[in-house]
Parts: sequence; C-alpha cells; structure tokens
Amino acid sequence: MSSTFTTASRKKDNSWVVTSQIATDLSIQVQDDTFTVHKYPLLSKCGYIGRLELQPTISTFGCELKLENFPGGSEAFKIISENSVMVFPLELNSSNIAPLRCASEFLEMSEELDDGNLISKTEAFLTFVVLVVVERHHHCSQIM
Repeated sequence: MSSTFTTASRKKDNSWVVTSQIATDLSIQVQDDTFTVHKYPLLSKCGYIGRLELQPTISTFGCELKLENFPGGSEAFKIISENSVMVFPLELNSSNIAPLRCASEFLEMSEELDDGNLISKTEAFLTFVVLVVVERHHHCSQIM
C-alpha cells in the first residue's frame, strides 16, 4: 500500500473524495456520484482514459470527465479507483465480478498497460473460482 498517492476515500454527499498528501487533479462523474481522484494512476492503468485529451477546467479539480453508461455504475468505479491508487486491496467476489469485468473492458485495463491489470484479474477469478464451482456443482448433480 502506497501512502504517497492516497490514504483513504470517503463519501461526502454524492462525491467520493480521495484524501491524500497530494492534491487530486481529476473529477469523474459516474451516474449521480462524482469521484475526485489522482489522474496518473488511472491513466497508467486505463487505456480509455489515457486516450482522452483531458483538458484542465476552471474548477478546483483540474480536469473533469463524465462516464456515461458506465458498466457496473458508481460502485464498480469506486472499487476500480480505490484499487488503482492502492487504497484497499482488490476484493473480487460473486457479487462484483461481472460488473468489474465489464467495467475493466470499458476502461481498457489490459496487461499491455500494467501487469496484473483488472481484465486479467477478473478473468482469472472467473476461470479459477467461478467456473470451478460451476463444474463441481454440475458434476455433483450428475452423480445424484
């Protein structure tokens, strides 16, 4: 965990704010929530955001971006943004795997940008956890 980039995130009204020793420089709106985050950790992991020409705005956040129709909504983006700056370890489970898998594809979080990026993590979880459970369940139902 790196305290250089961030130490925590908290919600105030409909805004998620990363508290940090370094000022946040990007405001991203997903559904009704706004996330103020560090631009460079997301740029280094997200091909989609990296391709955008983010122009500074006249605001306190530096750059602003609105992600329309974001797969998984604001909850998936919250997990991705926290994991991108290592606030919390990534916790994949049956409730969030599908939204995170879709969101990682949308953001183009591939291995080409970062080893162990989110596409490969969700793919591994689906392959080695979910499909194994489905196979075992199928095998057990054949025995019965």
